[in-house]
Amino acid sequence: MTLTSMGTPTRGPGIAIDQNGLIYVISGFSGSTDINNVQVYNVSTNSWASGTPIPTGIWMPGATTGTDGRIYVVGGESSSGAASTLLQIYNPQTQAWSSGPSMSTARTQFQAVAAPDGLIYAIGGMSSGSVATATVEAYNITSNTWSGKASLPRAVAVFGATLGPDGLIYVFGGSTSYTNNNAPFFGTVYSYDPMANQWYNNTEAAPTPRRELSAATSSYNGRMYVMGGANGTYLATNEEATVPASSPPPPPPPPQHPPPTASITSISPNPAQAGQTVTFVGSGSDNDGDSIVAYYWRSSLNGTIGTQATFTINNLPAGTHDIHFRVQDSQGIWSPEAVATLTIGTSSGTGFLGMSTFYWDLLALALAGVGVLVGYFVFFRKKKDSTRQPVVAPLAQGPVSPVSPQ
Repeated sequence: MTLTSMGTPTRGPGIAIDQNGLIYVISGFSGSTDINNVQVYNVSTNSWASGTPIPTGIWMPGATTGTDGRIYVVGGESSSGAASTLLQIYNPQTQAWSSGPSMSTARTQFQAVAAPDGLIYAIGGMSSGSVATATVEAYNITSNTWSGKASLPRAVAVFGATLGPDGLIYVFGGSTSYTNNNAPFFGTVYSYDPMANQWYNNTEAAPTPRRELSAATSSYNGRMYVMGGANGTYLATNEEATVPASSPPPPPPPPQHPPPTASITSISPNPAQAGQTVTFVGSGSDNDGDSIVAYYWRSSLNGTIGTQATFTINNLPAGTHDIHFRVQDSQGIWSPEAVATLTIGTSSGTGFLGMSTFYWDLLALALAGVGVLVGYFVFFRKKKDSTRQPVVAPLAQGPVSPVSPQ
């Protein structure tokens, strides 16, 4: 099968895969300027579609899909050569962009990786002065904040990175030089444990030192692959990565406090109609006696929908929503998610006094029922009265005699 080409050529775009398996090619460089295009490839139909253009075109950003289903485009380089601190967020469900807080370190030619802890990690790369950096910072989707993390063992850019099947983040190869296909070429392999916030230098290096490579983890067999790149010549090699750490990562330490418990008290009405106000009520408890300090609600169709224990919303789209709710205690520990299902039907419009015509239909049915009952009563009352015949005296010849009561 011949694969369909993109509509717009681009170099150095951000690439991410959404939760439906669509591949997003975001922005990049046209040869003279940064482009704003978002090109979406459907593997099933072998076709491309256009997404909503990114607000700020960027070259060589980090891009990844978060646990909430949104695509996070981080940093990158402008056509003027300046590294960026921008965070641009795309919601595939609404096809809308929003902005997040900026990173503390401007960086380009780096990688962004979403980890199982729900954080988005921005790793290494080049600063605006074309100097490689070892710094790492992570974006918290829930609190909408960045925080610093343990630095790489060495400064590195133009490397490949992927989330391994063991939940660790792996960094392969790279360089400290900004110039294309220019030494040094690294064959190092680093792994990062998000739970312990610790990097490991793996004893087994990659077979081929290289820069400007790609790395990915197969969902088919759980193995990691390192592909392409350059080391004085451009490479077509594809190497399978099995990389034991020099010191095996320790098991995640048990939390000092057990997590709190989240409960969804009610979602009302359920089912509801599109445009109808829905009230969400949740609560949290903690066996240690810690107070509940934060709440987080999300929908499988909308992403984040609320950050209070109780709130209302009236703009949920039609469909079946998996509603996820969790709470955070004063120790900073988040609970496991409580999950419920909410069904939003297609609205039938708005009628008199702002009431949904759905409710007017119910009222009409009720009035029709009352009318049937009234008609039934009147009909049978008349029928009963018709059996009471008046007494009439028979006609007779001669004088009429008085009629005695019957």
